[in-house]
Amino acid sequence: MNFNDLVNEQPLLSDIMDTILDGVVTIEHSDTFTYANAGAARIFGVSREELTNRKFGTSEWALLFEEGIPLTGKEEPFAKVHRENITISAKKVYVQRPDGSKLPVLLNIGPIELDGIGEGMVGVFTDISALSETENLRQDYQRSISHDLRTPLTVILGYSEMLGTLLRGYDLPDEVWTAIESIRQSGTRMLAMINDLLEVARLEGHPIELDRKPVHLDRFLPSLLQDSRTPQNLHRFKLQIQPDLPPIDADPDKLTRVITNLLDNAVNYSEEYSPIVIETGATAAGFVRISIQDQGKGLPPIKISTLFNRFDRGERRGGEGYGLGLYVVRLLTEAHGGHVFVCSEPEKGSTFSIYYPEWT
Repeated sequence: MNFNDLVNEQPLLSDIMDTILDGVVTIEHSDTFTYANAGAARIFGVSREELTNRKFGTSEWALLFEEGIPLTGKEEPFAKVHRENITISAKKVYVQRPDGSKLPVLLNIGPIELDGIGEGMVGVFTDISALSETENLRQDYQRSISHDLRTPLTVILGYSEMLGTLLRGYDLPDEVWTAIESIRQSGTRMLAMINDLLEVARLEGHPIELDRKPVHLDRFLPSLLQDSRTPQNLHRFKLQIQPDLPPIDADPDKLTRVITNLLDNAVNYSEEYSPIVIETGATAAGFVRISIQDQGKGLPPIKISTLFNRFDRGERRGGEGYGLGLYVVRLLTEAHGGHVFVCSEPEKGSTFSIYYPEWT
């Protein structure tokens, strides 16, 4: 008896399974599909008869990465669950149907064991084509608006710089120089926001490409602080590097952006001239921690849960900020297989920590 026989013996269970919009399949006995509900037949674009009694490497349909590369060999999800006895949750893939069309789905697979049936796997496919189309439209709109704004803004900044150069040496009222500087500063802030929007759209729209290398933090961090920080802030940073720290597995350029964003966050959300501590340490789980501690106002617990979301921002000194810096930190860190963590209390400052895998 297999799961298909079990469902057929219970009409109510069969009706329930066919009412579910998600595609549900089971694999038992020598990697063979033994059950598929009506939702699975719709998602895969084949009949239930065609879907069942096929091995997961010899069917007319295929699973693809987002960039269109087939999931085969060790990357094939069902084979991975079968081999490693793990659970795969909310993995975005594409189902390529026999007619060539592709459908974006969220895939969940886990091992099961049923009395009288034996071990197997259950897979659930959720059609996210409507959600994916909406997200693509949002990203296209964001990219279009950002590009359309950046071009005239670059011209404005260029002419403001030229105007300041041409008028240098003239005895002009202070109001004129204040106006020119206001144009330049406002344009620079807006250009930074647009560049952040473009970067977020790029990171969200495509898999993040990483040029992984062994990064030795005892050399990397001092160089980053010296090269990228403005002189008025350099004295605020106190670097504490654990001796004999193993190198981390990271893309140096992406890591630079992550740490720069965290340092900018610490500067902008703490009092001027207050110290900012950059500390490192190794964990027993094979990760290296980089922590950045400020002495700002801190955060209430309810704020921490949304801190790394897009467009989320706190009460920043000076009132500026667009809520994208920490979101980029999370995207880039998770792309490395790492994670982010924040510890904060109101009026006691905050400590932002990123964890990156050791180089092996």
